[in-house]
Amino acid sequence: MSHAHLPGPARRLLAVALAFALTGCAHTIRVGGRRDLHLALTEFRVTPDTVRAYAGPLTITVRNVGTRTHDLAVSLGNQNEVVSPDLAPGATATMTVYLAPGSYMLRSLLSDDQALGLWGTLDVVAIHKG
Repeated sequence: MSHAHLPGPARRLLAVALAFALTGCAHTIRVGGRRDLHLALTEFRVTPDTVRAYAGPLTITVRNVGTRTHDLAVSLGNQNEVVSPDLAPGATATMTVYLAPGSYMLRSLLSDDQALGLWGTLDVVAIHKG
């Protein structure tokens, strides 16, 4: 069996493309001026899983699109800033929370959800006045 040899730049490009494919290539979602964040929960993922927002009030709508019951907590360290009710499959909840700058975790508090991947990050930054 023969092997095709790719030139160096093509090999590097292929390696980068494969690395992104294997890691899921997450990108950061930015919350817009309406201050609304929509999240979906499933086995075992929160989507989007990387969010950036400015400090202040934030309305979070979370929908369980999975087949098991899930919840969502927005936590800074060990402190839960807001926790949704337990959401049966297909259920939706809306919560409003005031967030100071910091790196928050989006996570489920139920059973093994977090250990199996149901978590994300919410980076809250100060409003730039310039």
